[in-house]
Amino acid sequence: MDLSGNGNNAGVGVAPTWDAVNGWKFNGTTQYLTTTFVPQTDQSQSFLIQFTNLVGFDGWIIGARGGIVSRIAGIQPNYNVMPQVRYWNGNGVSVAPPLLAGHLAVAGDTGYRNGVSEGAPIPTYTGAAIQMWIGARNNLWVAELFCQVYVQAMAFYDCTLTAPQVAAVAAAMAAL
Repeated sequence: MDLSGNGNNAGVGVAPTWDAVNGWKFNGTTQYLTTTFVPQTDQSQSFLIQFTNLVGFDGWIIGARGGIVSRIAGIQPNYNVMPQVRYWNGNGVSVAPPLLAGHLAVAGDTGYRNGVSEGAPIPTYTGAAIQMWIGARNNLWVAELFCQVYVQAMAFYDCTLTAPQVAAVAAAMAAL
């Protein structure tokens, strides 16, 4: 549900289950939610997610890829067979170790783990971008790289949050 009042609610791709304790429960094989959020090529936006119970590797908890020569945006909490988080916002940056429960965010060119910035700046890429999906990556309107995870909170901002702002949102989401 969009709490800003702008009507940007998540849409149903294949509906995950939901309960008041765990939030959205994605099965890692078919379930995802759509959004209307399109990341800008100037890295001027932010996206944040609170989650638990991540299983497996290489899944995209949130993401979009507009094709082979397009920019990529999203977060992989347990990237590939290398145990690390992968932050994407144009290109990508990996930081060990993976995170199976907690808070991950991208604000501009910076990745954040549990409210603390980490890693090198995310390199830019000016290719086309498409809407980000939750629970899987949107690759030219095809859901792929599904994530088996419980999601308690998700937020998009049309600005780059500062480090103190990311920390405050992370703390608020963790308190849910």
